[in-house]
Amino acid sequence: MVVHDLDRYGALIAAIATGFIAWFTLTLKRSTDKLWTESRLQREQAKVVADRQFETTQESIRLARNSTHRPRIILREAIIGSVLEGEPISVNFHLANIGETTGTIIRSMVKVEVVPEMQRLLLHGSVEPRRELGEITLSPGMAILLKFEGDTLKWNAGMFLQKSQMVIGDPSVRLYYSHTIHFFGQFIYKDQAGIWRRCAFRRRLIPERQRFYRIPDEPDLDYSD
Repeated sequence: MVVHDLDRYGALIAAIATGFIAWFTLTLKRSTDKLWTESRLQREQAKVVADRQFETTQESIRLARNSTHRPRIILREAIIGSVLEGEPISVNFHLANIGETTGTIIRSMVKVEVVPEMQRLLLHGSVEPRRELGEITLSPGMAILLKFEGDTLKWNAGMFLQKSQMVIGDPSVRLYYSHTIHFFGQFIYKDQAGIWRRCAFRRRLIPERQRFYRIPDEPDLDYSD
């Protein structure tokens, strides 16, 4: 009787031990699986972060390269054509790429207008929908000579040439222009990465020199991005 009780007691202990071992093994497996899952997620998250950092670094490098190795198209100079009385006014102008990579003009507008001496509000028109110069590609160091011809604007020496005026009580002579001619415009060009850049200009004619010059104290009218 005692032997049978011991056998039953031993079997119970063995069963409990086996159950504990099974539970421990299952718990250990779950813990191991959880650690592996967390480790895998951490590796995946670390890879995502590393990929983002790599992309950010590459973008920074690309932007830095674009800012230093980029085209820069400007209006180098503008010269008036005919100054014969009553003849249409034309302007010969040079566009030049003084940057380090190729640029392509894709939007453009140019105009010539008569401006009274006292006019102060000087504006640029919208260039986005216009392509007056067509598409022009300029390699680094390349320049192109273009000609603008006004259809209705004609040379008038009485308006455009410099005049002198004596002031009563003042021995000095005042020199002035009653009107001057402005050559102005904008163009948008893109670099090899497709980034759009803008150049704008407004120059006034000095008739005695037959050349257009930047307007003093008006830097916002003449710039290049």
